[in-house]
Amino acid sequence: MGTGEQRRRLVISAVNFTEGGPLSILKDCLAEAVACLGDDYEVVALVHRAALVGVPGVRYLEYPDSKGSWSKRIHLEYRGFRELSRELDADLWLSLHDMTPEVTARRRAVYCHNPAPFHFLTARDAWLDPGFALFRFLYGIFYRINIRANDYVIVQQEWLRERFRKDFAVDKVIVAHPAIRVPPAASREPSRPGSAGRTRFFYPALGRVFKNFGIIGEAARLLQARCCGNFEVLLTVDGSENRYTRFIRDKFADLASLKFMGGQSRDAVYSLYESADCLIFPSRLETWGMPISEFKPTGKPLLAADLPYAHETVGDYSNAAFFDPGSAESLARQMLAVIEGKFVPAAPGGRIPAPPFVHDWPGLFRLLLAAPAGIAAGAGA
Repeated sequence: MGTGEQRRRLVISAVNFTEGGPLSILKDCLAEAVACLGDDYEVVALVHRAALVGVPGVRYLEYPDSKGSWSKRIHLEYRGFRELSRELDADLWLSLHDMTPEVTARRRAVYCHNPAPFHFLTARDAWLDPGFALFRFLYGIFYRINIRANDYVIVQQEWLRERFRKDFAVDKVIVAHPAIRVPPAASREPSRPGSAGRTRFFYPALGRVFKNFGIIGEAARLLQARCCGNFEVLLTVDGSENRYTRFIRDKFADLASLKFMGGQSRDAVYSLYESADCLIFPSRLETWGMPISEFKPTGKPLLAADLPYAHETVGDYSNAAFFDPGSAESLARQMLAVIEGKFVPAAPGGRIPAPPFVHDWPGLFRLLLAAPAGIAAGAGA
């Protein structure tokens, strides 16, 4: 940048990222933006609290009331940011949290993480998890508002790109695989299934109806009925979370092989990856399936739902097999193979998504900033 030239401006909006994975994503995004663009761009972050983020080299604007209610969030996205965007005069406005705000900027992009609108919800699912049913309905609306005003829509997998193209008639959709940072472990050597007596399976997931805990219970019941009791399945719910997990706990309370552990810290989850013989991941809906990526460095057997998201996340991992997420018999067969030391992995099938595709934040920023500049005002769906 020449002497006296004014720095350009990148605005990154993530006012509802306050904990866990989303907060880690925001920190990584800002750190990478400063590292690769900091000489030429002022990086402005719209956040809940600056102290939660703490990435140096960033100008923070705080919105502590943004999570107070949906009405406050909606007002901020569709009215509050409009005037702010005129003041900031951004070269790129990147919304990290699904909603396309009403703003003016030379380039605009939205990162869509939530697959809820694409889940087929039964009446039983809605009764067991009414919160998710409402979430699914609202996101179906919020995604649609202003979405075609973006220069790019960003998703994490190819199947999501196809759904956004089909459902929202958007063409410029980037697939951006997340960069998963796995903490170092004392040992990542694969353990032999069953070598410690009982084979330990592990499924870390929140208590949502699409997480499909029921199929694990049904598979465990089938195995116990066949006199196979030398296994246990650790689950990170305990029945106190909501109606759905209470239903699962009560339905399978008679199965000694199911261990309802409740929520675990991130460090505890990684310790359980190390002590488990096999990961089970039966979820019917994911943007990525983070535990799959987190477990792969162990080299141990991994059983995943035979769905597009899981195939893309498993990628070229050579010790995974897939099962029908609607068939307890299919899962039970794979679990028995692991228990008996007869596990046969599927052939690796990792494929690189078609362009536009990026695999890190610098690549994403380069692609977004290469879009032709021309002030884009907020436009309806």
